[in-house]
Amino acid sequence: MLLRKHVPKQEIRALRKGDFYVDGEIVSINKTPRMVSIITSAGNLYNAHMKTGDYTVFRVDRYRRKMERESWKR
Repeated sequence: MLLRKHVPKQEIRALRKGDFYVDGEIVSINKTPRMVSIITSAGNLYNAHMKTGDYTVFRVDRYRRKMERESWKR
């Protein structure tokens, strides 16, 4: 699901583990040249894709559902 468009490059690149992002503290962050993946303490995955110098941020709902299914199996 699309959350934000035209997010400045500096805002996304400045994020670090432990910072607050959207709904919780960042517990994992993976940066590549064109994409940043962020997992928060609330169990949500956010992907930021670079498009023409700025980022578009998406929430990946499939990740949360996958994590919930795995917790039910335990």
